[in-house]
Amino acid sequence: MDDLGFFTPLGINSFSQMVGNSSSPSDRGAYVMHSGTATPLGTLGCCCPGSFATSVNDNGEVVGWSLLTNCVNQHAFSGETAL
Repeated sequence: MDDLGFFTPLGINSFSQMVGNSSSPSDRGAYVMHSGTATPLGTLGCCCPGSFATSVNDNGEVVGWSLLTNCVNQHAFSGETAL
Protein backbone atom coordinates (compact mmCIF):
# COMPACT_ATOMS: atom_id res chain seq x y z
CA MET A 1 0.00 0.00 0.00
CA ASP A 2 1.29 3.48 -0.91
CA ASP A 3 0.63 6.68 1.01
CA LEU A 4 -0.79 9.20 -1.49
CA GLY A 5 -0.54 12.11 0.93
CA PHE A 6 -3.06 14.82 0.19
CA PHE A 7 -4.05 13.21 -3.16
CA THR A 8 -7.59 11.79 -3.33
CA PRO A 9 -7.98 9.51 -6.37
CA LEU A 10 -11.36 9.56 -8.13
CA GLY A 11 -10.57 7.58 -11.28
CA ILE A 12 -8.01 5.09 -12.62
CA ASN A 13 -7.41 3.54 -16.04
CA SER A 14 -5.78 0.28 -17.22
CA PHE A 15 -2.36 1.97 -17.28
CA SER A 16 -2.55 2.80 -13.54
CA GLN A 17 -2.95 6.47 -14.35
CA MET A 18 -5.02 8.07 -11.57
CA VAL A 19 -6.90 11.34 -11.58
CA GLY A 20 -8.22 13.14 -8.58
CA ASN A 21 -7.63 16.11 -6.38
CA SER A 22 -5.17 17.46 -3.91
CA SER A 23 -6.45 18.75 -0.60
CA SER A 24 -3.07 20.20 0.35
CA PRO A 25 -3.56 23.67 1.84
CA SER A 26 -0.85 25.07 -0.44
CA ASP A 27 -1.69 23.30 -3.71
CA ARG A 28 -5.34 22.33 -4.22
CA GLY A 29 -6.95 21.29 -7.49
CA ALA A 30 -7.12 18.58 -10.15
CA TYR A 31 -4.16 16.25 -10.69
CA VAL A 32 -3.17 13.24 -12.71
CA MET A 33 -0.79 10.76 -11.05
CA HIS A 34 1.27 8.18 -12.92
CA SER A 35 4.32 6.21 -11.76
CA GLY A 36 4.41 8.18 -8.51
CA THR A 37 4.47 11.61 -10.19
CA ALA A 38 1.56 14.00 -9.65
CA THR A 39 0.96 16.60 -12.35
CA PRO A 40 -1.45 19.52 -11.78
CA LEU A 41 -4.09 20.03 -14.47
CA GLY A 42 -4.78 23.69 -13.71
CA THR A 43 -8.09 25.52 -14.09
CA LEU A 44 -10.16 27.20 -16.79
CA GLY A 45 -8.87 30.63 -15.82
CA CYS A 46 -9.70 30.81 -12.14
CA CYS A 47 -6.88 32.11 -9.97
CA CYS A 48 -8.12 30.15 -6.96
CA PRO A 49 -7.64 26.36 -6.69
CA GLY A 50 -10.94 25.28 -8.16
CA SER A 51 -10.79 22.18 -10.34
CA PHE A 52 -11.65 18.49 -9.99
CA ALA A 53 -10.62 15.60 -12.24
CA THR A 54 -13.19 12.83 -12.03
CA SER A 55 -12.29 10.19 -14.61
CA VAL A 56 -9.57 9.05 -17.06
CA ASN A 57 -9.94 6.54 -19.88
CA ASP A 58 -7.32 4.25 -21.45
CA ASN A 59 -6.50 6.93 -24.06
CA GLY A 60 -5.41 9.27 -21.24
CA GLU A 61 -8.39 11.58 -21.73
CA VAL A 62 -9.39 13.27 -18.47
CA VAL A 63 -12.77 14.79 -17.65
CA GLY A 64 -13.81 16.92 -14.73
CA TRP A 65 -14.87 20.44 -13.88
CA SER A 66 -13.25 23.76 -13.09
CA LEU A 67 -14.28 27.14 -11.77
CA LEU A 68 -14.22 29.90 -14.39
CA THR A 69 -12.40 33.25 -14.11
CA ASN A 70 -15.00 34.63 -11.70
CA CYS A 71 -14.22 31.71 -9.32
CA VAL A 72 -17.97 31.11 -8.91
CA ASN A 73 -19.35 29.39 -12.03
CA GLN A 74 -18.33 25.80 -12.84
CA HIS A 75 -17.68 24.41 -16.30
CA ALA A 76 -16.85 20.90 -17.53
CA PHE A 77 -13.47 20.18 -19.12
CA SER A 78 -11.84 17.34 -21.02
CA GLY A 79 -8.25 16.94 -22.11
CA GLU A 80 -5.43 14.51 -22.73
CA THR A 81 -2.48 13.56 -20.57
CA ALA A 82 0.78 11.98 -21.67
CA LEU A 83 1.01 8.26 -20.86
